[in-house]
Amino acid sequence: MHAASLDRSARLRRAHALLSDGREHSTRDLREGAHIEAVSATVAELRAAGAEIECRQSVTPAGSRIWLYRMTKPAVTSSPAEAQGVRCSGCNRLLSFVCPLTGLCQDCEAREGEEVDAESQPRSADQAPRQLSLF
Repeated sequence: MHAASLDRSARLRRAHALLSDGREHSTRDLREGAHIEAVSATVAELRAAGAEIECRQSVTPAGSRIWLYRMTKPAVTSSPAEAQGVRCSGCNRLLSFVCPLTGLCQDCEAREGEEVDAESQPRSADQAPRQLSLF
């Protein structure tokens, strides 16, 4: 399994923060409180990061079966460098998150988007590219 890093994943940090109180939380608690969908996969990733999380099945008074999770030991960061953050490839700032595809922070992505918008503006007649006709 390829586990995300706690230091670089807002999803894992949200789940870790919710579980850090040491109380039991249901799958629904985690889905709604940490805004995650794949609860069991997220728990597996937290375990890969060093967290110890107990899991048990329970039956509600209405007879429904639910899963309960309780963190008994918090996860640790992978390395001191990761705990500091990541550098944006555009502005070289040290941040907690940059886009994994572009390596850019939100500010640099927004600036890049503005440059693309400026390039897509209509040109004046003397700047317009020539249309070639095949017929």
